[in-house]
Amino acid sequence: VALPLTITRGDPQADKAQAAAQEAGKDYSHAGPNELTGHWKGALDVQGMKLHLALHVAKLPNGDLSGSLDSLDQGAKGMPANVVRFTAPNAHLEWKMIDGTYDGKLQNGKISGKWRQAGQTFPLVFARSAGN
Repeated sequence: VALPLTITRGDPQADKAQAAAQEAGKDYSHAGPNELTGHWKGALDVQGMKLHLALHVAKLPNGDLSGSLDSLDQGAKGMPANVVRFTAPNAHLEWKMIDGTYDGKLQNGKISGKWRQAGQTFPLVFARSAGN
């Protein structure tokens, strides 16, 4: 099936400005150890290889939560979560672009749970980090 397609040259400065404006509205602060907002670090153990991850969860001006994931060892940064749900103490996040989900329980400043991707499940614990 033939479909029409129009491609236009992007404007890197405008893209950076738009990303900065979106980031400026996010609130990563937390008042206690059992709030999901903030920066987190964890590591997946995949067949003896450690993959270090950074999770970032912010509250948006409208009250919704926003999340992103960095795979530090693979150089992937800012992968946006499509779904971020938190009903204390349970957290659920989804990344459609990598077919990944995380279900965890937040207690005492740590999120303990399971990472699921490509039909496999791995334990994953995130601990609160000072920043990104």
